[in-house]
Amino acid sequence: MDDKKQKLRDELARALKAEYENSDKQQAADDEKVDTKPEDRHLKINQSIVGSNNSVSQSVNYVARDGFDPNNPNIIECPSCWNQASKFANCINCNLNIPEHFHSLEVERRKQIAKKQAEVTLIASLACFGLNWLTGYSMFIVAGIGLLFIATALSKLSGK
Repeated sequence: MDDKKQKLRDELARALKAEYENSDKQQAADDEKVDTKPEDRHLKINQSIVGSNNSVSQSVNYVARDGFDPNNPNIIECPSCWNQASKFANCINCNLNIPEHFHSLEVERRKQIAKKQAEVTLIASLACFGLNWLTGYSMFIVAGIGLLFIATALSKLSGK
């Protein structure tokens, strides 16, 4: 069993050495070309050793890049200067506090939603009062008063 593990380790070492040598040759060839970007260099190696009563899985990922990763979902365009920036920190170009900016936008959006809900609830309350007047059922007056309280609370929440 140890011989199999050693063979796999040697095979992985040879593969790593060959990949690094190929990577160095590719890098030298890329340096000669003008239009090649450094984002193109990467090395991915996976190894899996399965034996009796044990399992080992290894993964090596090496990525050599300059700048931000274009596939990173946390990288956005700054709302102020339109350069790439993290959405969890200040912009490195214009020093805009990006989390605070998005928080203020979210607060304003929620206030607008609460305002619309208050208007709809007020209309429903008036409809209940009208149904009470037309039918004479007292449950409509109770529902109308309840909806009126809800509309008042929502309008206070929206800062109206």
